[in-house]
Amino acid sequence: MNKQLAVLFCIVVLALGTGGWLLQQPTTEGLEGELLFVDLSQKANKIDRIQIENSSGTLLNAYLSEGNWIAKVGYTDLTYPADQAKLASLVSVLLQAKLVEAKTKNKSKYFRLGVQGVEIEDSMARLVTINAGDDSWQILVGNKFSVGDGTYVRFPKQTQSWRLDKTIDLPLEPFGWLTHPILPISAQDILGISRTDNNQWKIDKNQENYELSDLPDNKELKYESILNGFVANLASLDYEELVEAESSFVDSLEVEARFEVFTQESGVFNLILSQAKDIHYVHLESTDNHDLWQKGYYQISSYSAQQLNKSIEDFVSDLPLENEEVNIEVVEEEIPK
Repeated sequence: MNKQLAVLFCIVVLALGTGGWLLQQPTTEGLEGELLFVDLSQKANKIDRIQIENSSGTLLNAYLSEGNWIAKVGYTDLTYPADQAKLASLVSVLLQAKLVEAKTKNKSKYFRLGVQGVEIEDSMARLVTINAGDDSWQILVGNKFSVGDGTYVRFPKQTQSWRLDKTIDLPLEPFGWLTHPILPISAQDILGISRTDNNQWKIDKNQENYELSDLPDNKELKYESILNGFVANLASLDYEELVEAESSFVDSLEVEARFEVFTQESGVFNLILSQAKDIHYVHLESTDNHDLWQKGYYQISSYSAQQLNKSIEDFVSDLPLENEEVNIEVVEEEIPK
């Protein structure tokens, strides 16, 4: 997990695959205008908290802890690793964004731009707060500009609203700010999987492919890559929500399947598939220093649950019979005279 949670803020460039957060003087190319936060770039390497609120409460409360970015989950006290790429993308936009067009000062028209204060019940705005020690910066993020790049914004204590030259993309759901998928491993790291409930089977890695142990003599795999596909589905298993493991919730769950997963880098762990009220969940148990896994239950889609809940019959089919005689009845057609 720590490989994915390197320190978010570096002085020159934070490499993120598709781009980086450049802590340098923002470019002056493009539309003329004043920077949204004139002094943020001077303190960017000291940013230690990012918070996003809407009219319902706190969507994101991410903070730097011992070199890792951690977020409180939704409206609970549950913590989970934050998606550093999304945090870096947000800060990068805020560093470079410019105020390019003054909009309305009329409070009655704020709703058209989506920049009403979050204290208003039906406000569509999100209040972004960046902290660097004792310093902080705040902006109300409203609707996206309808033509081209741009976002409507307003400083919380000012009546003037603005259009930025940059589009600020904010995930709508709190769980969109957390790391995805569930497992910090790839399919190549999985050495084997055993289903340990009443529908037992075992998959082992053999070089680049996987084999089903104790394959009956009269059976064969339905197709060559079927086991590789199952392993890939498990490794990339994603979630929709993260639910706190309260006793009343845990007691309501019905276990559907249990798996023991053997890996190169993350040791051995158990993955348990459960359901309650037609909603499916997985949780993980491990003795190998994966405390974050064991704090909550991951809500997954019905499709993902179906891809996990496989019996041996889902992997195999009957072998064709050797030397099977095929009786063909020949019908002689009478030729008209």
